[in-house]
Amino acid sequence: MNPTSSPQEAINSPIVSSAQTSNIMNPLRPVIGSYSTPVRVTGLNKWEGLILEVDDELMIAELTPLGHVGPTVVADFETHLLGEDAQIVTPGDVFYLTVRTVRDSTGYPSKTEHLRLRRLGVWTEDDVARLNAQAQARLDEIEDLFG
Repeated sequence: MNPTSSPQEAINSPIVSSAQTSNIMNPLRPVIGSYSTPVRVTGLNKWEGLILEVDDELMIAELTPLGHVGPTVVADFETHLLGEDAQIVTPGDVFYLTVRTVRDSTGYPSKTEHLRLRRLGVWTEDDVARLNAQAQARLDEIEDLFG
């Protein structure tokens, strides 16, 4: 292919490989099996959110960092980010926010976020009794250390 040829001439040329064609059609698209770098997650932060106020389109939440140092902040979120759970969310509910920094094969970062409503489930009397017994055992161990 002549360096001054147009992309269309290169595509119609019998000596152009399919890998060259894909790069001519979209020069930013890497060729599979080439030297391209894979997509990488380069950052991950998590927060626990306590919903303070909610309406049909917006919720206000207090966010506390999980697994990293940072201030507790108050932020607004669109309720649709909770998916179908947006219909049942009420003040006092807890959710988890995960934010990832992703670098694509070109090296440019982008952010993704995921909100998930915490589901506590239904506790049985046996669950409560088991947890109380575990708590008492831990308290006894602490008292033995200082007793």
